[in-house]
This record gives sequence, C-alpha cells and structure tokens, in this order.
Amino acid sequence: MKILTADTGGKQVPNEFGLFPTESKGGVILEKKEILELSEALSYIYAEIIENVSLKFSKEHPIHQDATKVICRRALVPILHCFFERLIRINKAINFCAVKKFSNKKSLFLTPNTIEDFETQITTEKFNDFVILYLSSIWKLEKTKKNELTKNIDTKKIKFKNHLFLISNHLRFISKLMYILSRLIKWIPTFGRFPVLNFANAERCFDLRGFYFKHFKRIDNKWQLNQTNFNESQRKSFFNIDLVKTKSVLKFLKDVNFSPKQIDLISELLIKFIANSFPLQFMENLNNNYAKSQKSLISFSSKYLFAASFTDTRSILIIAAAKANKFNIIGIQHGGHYGYLKDHSGILENEYPYIDQFLTWGWKKLPSHLALKSIDTTILPSPWLSERREFFKDIKVGGDKLFDVIWMPQMMKLHSSSPRGSSSIRLDVIQEFSEDMINFASLASKEKIKIYCKPYNYETTFLMKKT
Repeated sequence: MKILTADTGGKQVPNEFGLFPTESKGGVILEKKEILELSEALSYIYAEIIENVSLKFSKEHPIHQDATKVICRRALVPILHCFFERLIRINKAINFCAVKKFSNKKSLFLTPNTIEDFETQITTEKFNDFVILYLSSIWKLEKTKKNELTKNIDTKKIKFKNHLFLISNHLRFISKLMYILSRLIKWIPTFGRFPVLNFANAERCFDLRGFYFKHFKRIDNKWQLNQTNFNESQRKSFFNIDLVKTKSVLKFLKDVNFSPKQIDLISELLIKFIANSFPLQFMENLNNNYAKSQKSLISFSSKYLFAASFTDTRSILIIAAAKANKFNIIGIQHGGHYGYLKDHSGILENEYPYIDQFLTWGWKKLPSHLALKSIDTTILPSPWLSERREFFKDIKVGGDKLFDVIWMPQMMKLHSSSPRGSSSIRLDVIQEFSEDMINFASLASKEKIKIYCKPYNYETTFLMKKT
C-alpha cells in the first residue's frame, strides 16, 4: 500500500509516493499528452467560470464587465488550474499507483493578499500538503503521520544576480541616468506621449535613447495596496456553487470517470477553494484599487497603452481600467517560446487575452485558441537582443580558452506553477532531464571535452543536487 506525500526532498522512504517526482524519488508523472488534454479542457472551464464571476462582479460593483473580466481572468486561471491539476494528480496516484493513504504535516492555507502571493504559495510543500488533505475526502483516503522531516529550499535566503540584462558599464550608467531623469520629471504633462506599463528586458534600451522623454511616459502604478481584512460573509454570499456548476466542469469530471456523488463533492470543494483563494486586493479592496487604476490613466490623451510584462496586481488593474475606457493594449514579446511552443499556457491564458496588438520578434501566426479573439501581430526586432552586440563587441575571439563548451541547462521548478503547460521545466520530466545531463557529461568527459556548467538558478541546483 503506497502513501501519498508532497515532499520534494529527503531520502526515498518505502511505500512513499510523491504528488510530484524528484530526481531520485517516484511520484505522479503527467505525460505531455495528458497535459495538452488538461490545458484544452481547462480553457473551456476558464471561459465559463470567468464569464459567470465577472458578470456578478460587474453587477455588484460600479465596474464595467470589460474590466472585471480582466481581473477575474488573472485571479481565476491560476486558482482553477491549481485545483484541477492537483485533482488529476491525486486521482492518477489512486487509480494507477495503488495509493490508499496520505502523509500530512499540520498545514494551513491563508487567503492571499495578491494573486502573486497565491502563485508563490502553491509551489511550496506546505501548500501541497494542504491540497492533499483538502481533496482527500473525494476518495476517502486514510491519513497517516509524516514519515520524515525533509529539508526544502528557502528562497528567502538566496541572492541571485542575473547578468543577462547588463550591456556594458558605460551604457548601463547612461541608461540608468536617463531612467532617473525620466522619473524626476514625471510630473510634466504627457503632451500626447504613449502610456507605458513597462518594456520588460527592453526598458534600458528605450531609456538609453531618450524614448521616455519624446514618445513614452510611464504610468504611475506604485500606489499603496492597503491592508484589508478577510470578509467571510461577503465571500460566502458572493461565491455560490452555481458559479462553478458549468457544462465544461461537469463534462470534464465525467470524462475523468468521477461518480455523480464525487462530482457534487468536487463542486463544493471547488467553490470553497475559489472563495478562500481569491486575493484580498481583487475582492475586499477592489473598489479602492480600481479607482486608483482609473486615476493613473486620466492624464493620457493617447488611447494606445504599451505593456510587456503586466501580470502583477497593479498592472492588471490598470489593464482592466484601460479596457473599460476603450484603450488599445499593445503587448510586446519579452522572451522565448512565443510563436512556436504549442502549449505555452501562461501566455495563452494570461497574456494574449488582454491585448489587441502584439509586437513579435519575427513571427506572424498566432495559435488557434479559445481565449484569443482578434489580435494583430506586427514584426519588430527585439531591442534587447539588438543590444547584445554592445556586450560582445570587445570580446576577442580565438586563442587559448579554458573551456570548450559553456553549458547552461534549463531551469527546473519546485512543484507546479499555475498555469503550467507541457513545457520541459516541469517536475514531471526531472528524472529524464537528470539522465540526459549525466549522459552528456559522461560522453563529454570520455571525449576530453572541457565544460563550464552554469545552472539556471539556485532552485534548479537544489532540485538537481544529486545530478
């Protein structure tokens, strides 16, 4: 009889089976096909529940549904994905891996202040312990004591510097100076300049060339997110089970072969999970935050808003206010995997749906997806990649070198973030990834190829420490 656990560290314990695998311990593995099917099913679930909840918000608050849809999508996509992904993992552990019990530490889940807090919580062992306990009644799992104490990564103690965005010392100084100057004169009227949330990794490029003096003005999104208390009666009244008993939810649960009794219980657990997970800043403090986001856009005459990375709470509220005020949202590519990765869920579900036009690094075709309506694409070379020549211009090529290969393996993430598509940074492939790394290093050593290996970050090093 196997015992389900959320541990991601420590030694292999007899009969213990993980909610997630590690490099040396067995666990539930969702294959790529399963994840693609889950992502497709969840797209319909997101759409129906977002429509229901956003409509109710717009009726109970003086906020247009164009705005509440943006806010609800940002909150509900990670919440729903987390619930259903963990549900499928536990169900697979029971049906295919003979799990009958679960080990559990005393755990408590607190309502997050922001959606970013929720996304941080769900990657911790403590949260996943809670989820196993929370959902265990669906299968009537027996609880047993935790087998061992395990040492997990403490991200608060880790200081990590990313040098990818550095150019050269003198250009870095100039761009920083231009940034400071643009912030000092932020009180100057917009004079028709375009509102900008951020350009992500291209910020320094635009600062360096004075774009924030001539063409762009940063939106003030630094307001204080006031502390607010959890309002149990408000949430109990607002989040009723009819919001989640949709056709897509019922179809999904039937397709996974849950019984009618289990489906009723899952529906009750789902709405309770949403009610407890919905961020305070999007619920109790919604009206106050939305008023501030509206105020941040008042000075702009241009109705074209530029944004690269905008998933934080304040930026989403500004996007919501902009949508309600008929702004055109222009998104900007700020990393890889765009344009070719089939199931880039974080982008498909929580970036593309908010924008009207997208500036790409060279590709034109957007994927066919339920959340995408009419988005125009425009090709524009990456400012960040274009600046790389400044970084390498003084490098002399040739001559003696200490290493033959600079090896920068991909990252590996602790537990599952939400939403998580079928990309290769998920824990499901950690053992395969470990085997590939060992094989590559062994072959290189055999051929006397000198390698300099730079892990992606400390979290990856922690998860792959035996490798």
